[in-house]
Amino acid sequence: MQGLHAILHAGDDRHVIMVSNQNPLGCVVLLFGKYDAMIQLAPGVWESTELPAGKARVIVVDSKTRDVWTFELGEFIAKKQKAALPFAV
Repeated sequence: MQGLHAILHAGDDRHVIMVSNQNPLGCVVLLFGKYDAMIQLAPGVWESTELPAGKARVIVVDSKTRDVWTFELGEFIAKKQKAALPFAV
């Protein structure tokens, strides 16, 4: 999970939640940029228009201000690579 941790890391004062509608439906959580866990939410893919099959959503929460940002996974990665996230990493 080290590679995924590096991709999702958004700073030590932020929590990151990624829900991935792959097979299986899963959730990855990083707390304070240090502690991570992966949880299987359901076997298979979730049929949903909110999170289509094959997509993933990243939610970032600032642990101090409680500000919340939501991104599609590809958008989060692209913005992080360009240092274009609305917060410093």
